Amino acid sequence: MNQGKRCQFVSAFVVLALALASPTARGDDTKASWSLKASRQYLDSRTGWWLDWSAADRGQGTTCTSCHTTLPYALTLPAIEGAPGGAARPEVAQRLLAGVRKRVEKWDEVSRSEPRKADDVLAPIVGGPNRDSALDTEAVLNALVLVANEPRAEARLSEAAAKSLDIMWERQQSNGAWRWLELGFRPWEKNADYFGATLAAVAAGTAGDRYQAKDLGPKMAALRGFLRSKLAQKSVLHDRALALWAASYLKDLFSESEKKSLIADLFAVQGPDGGWSMRDLGKMDTRAGSAGWNIVTADPQGTVSDGYATGLVVFALRRAGVPGKDERLQKGVAWLSTHQSADGTWPTVWVNKERNPESNVGKFNRDAGTAFALLALLEAK
Repeated sequence: MNQGKRCQFVSAFVVLALALASPTARGDDTKASWSLKASRQYLDSRTGWWLDWSAADRGQGTTCTSCHTTLPYALTLPAIEGAPGGAARPEVAQRLLAGVRKRVEKWDEVSRSEPRKADDVLAPIVGGPNRDSALDTEAVLNALVLVANEPRAEARLSEAAAKSLDIMWERQQSNGAWRWLELGFRPWEKNADYFGATLAAVAAGTAGDRYQAKDLGPKMAALRGFLRSKLAQKSVLHDRALALWAASYLKDLFSESEKKSLIADLFAVQGPDGGWSMRDLGKMDTRAGSAGWNIVTADPQGTVSDGYATGLVVFALRRAGVPGKDERLQKGVAWLSTHQSADGTWPTVWVNKERNPESNVGKFNRDAGTAFALLALLEAK
């Protein structure tokens, strides 16, 4: 190679290397890798905001556990700690877990029917006609947060984690599910009893034999029955992704042929870019023209595939045993790997109401999307 051609080659190589290494703005598809550190910083910051937000305060320094922000964050903690370069839990994570433990330890006070009268009184997430649904919802969320963050090497659960499961099972309804808060925030607080039952299944499966409980057989049977029967009805694809997640913790929840059918349904709505959309997870069937959830806001504008839908589906498919070498799964992982923004988040859509993407409340979907994208990428390794 002569000197001139060598210089041209080196220059082209440098330009390419700089292009690949430079951070990208939200929605740019050229980024070749993702940053665990950036996502951790975002989620830590968002959880810190939630813990200090007056609307989330429920007395004695505790807050309600949220389906969109603090629960997904809590699920990422053990996954991040086990990842290469993972670090010890930050102070904000310890503060979150301490608050959940306090609410479990003082559950009698939390679940009292008296309205809150002072800051030193623990209160349910919400009161009034939604009080029982709020208590059921919190019981499941508290159990999953604590059990997911128990040391795996211990033969028995901690007292707080075991009590959280006691409370969860005590509040289970006769149909096998839990009454779930209906606050209109899709997909976690609108027609979301299947979501709640899934979380309970994951909590129970994660605890396993470390939870020493008597007469749990009928309760587990009722939960399995609900997860199967509700799915057999006109379920949306979001529930089918959740079903695969639950099945990875509850042995023989579905037959192999049933799991293959669920997997096929999810792959059927994979986008041409390799990602999945919340719009399509709202469909009841996989036909191209079938109606799903309407995207009412997207950030960046024009976003269809989003971080939450893609993260949840890739995570569920991997948990269901889809091999990492599967080309369709690889496309999903590639979408996640190339669509992280410089702030550590992923493209976001809202399917319930318009939101300001830069407002704290408007970031709730982005919180869940970032957490599930992380779970998917770490599961796929």
